[in-house]
Amino acid sequence: MEWWTACLWGLAGSAAVEALELYRAIQRVKGFPWRMPDEIPLAPYAVAVVIRNALGAGLAAAFGSSGQIAGPLGALAVGVAAPKIVEQLLRQGLSHPVVEPVPIQVTQTLPRAEEPSSPSEAPPQPTPSMGGGAGVA
Repeated sequence: MEWWTACLWGLAGSAAVEALELYRAIQRVKGFPWRMPDEIPLAPYAVAVVIRNALGAGLAAAFGSSGQIAGPLGALAVGVAAPKIVEQLLRQGLSHPVVEPVPIQVTQTLPRAEEPSSPSEAPPQPTPSMGGGAGVA
């Protein structure tokens, strides 16, 4: 999947979450929440929406360009789950120490192929009649 396609699907997923949250807020306060005295004003609300949508689009683009997403549904899901993905990545990154790989030591060698003892056992050498020539017919 192209990174920009995944980006658009991730944006659609995060925008769907924001639309659902706005719908719930409108139903809860019976109007736009930024017009109510005890609710968040419009400017901070708009900034939060932009951040959330950028996070969904950016993560979906990153997952898509690295081959972690196979199709539109995966990119849409990354957009929906973007805040939780970042939360889990931060938690995993901060809780696990860096593990250095253990060097591999070769302890066994493979037996060498035996040389043919007589010319009759040797594989045939290419000749012009066998198609192995220099190209002059």
